[in-house]
Amino acid sequence: MSTKKFDYRVRIQVAADSPDGILLDCIKNERHQSYSHKEMLLWALRAYWMPIAYQLRREQGELSLSDAQMKRIAQDAIHQLKQQIAYLQSTFGIEQNTTPEGSVGAMAAHPSQQLLSLLAGSRVAETLNLEQTISEITPINATATETLSSEDHSSEQQSEEWYDSEDLFDSDI
Repeated sequence: MSTKKFDYRVRIQVAADSPDGILLDCIKNERHQSYSHKEMLLWALRAYWMPIAYQLRREQGELSLSDAQMKRIAQDAIHQLKQQIAYLQSTFGIEQNTTPEGSVGAMAAHPSQQLLSLLAGSRVAETLNLEQTISEITPINATATETLSSEDHSSEQQSEEWYDSEDLFDSDI
């Protein structure tokens, strides 16, 4: 890792009594018992935007990461988001897979949530089509399957060596 520092400053002005004002006041004044404002911001940014940042750098030729490495970054971000969901459900006594009170399906959700719902629906349709296609194809013999499986396993080991999620999400800030 480089010892060169990256300086990033942002100034945001919102109404103090708005939802964003309440959020930013909590972060700025470190009202959380366990985390500093810097930790809260970077943790959330990493979980939400890290895979996109790496993907953009890769597309611009600034990083040479394999598909497996990119997938690992995305999986780690998804894991962090799921942990936050579980924390919120536990803290506020919310059961899993419940629709927010007063909402009418996906249309009441935030636009990003609507997009995720649409993508999830598309993913289900793709999966159904894939399952149908797979059932129509003659099965591959067992030795070919074992060869593919051992190649996948060695690829997973390689990706674990280059990247440790704790470096991203639990780093000293």
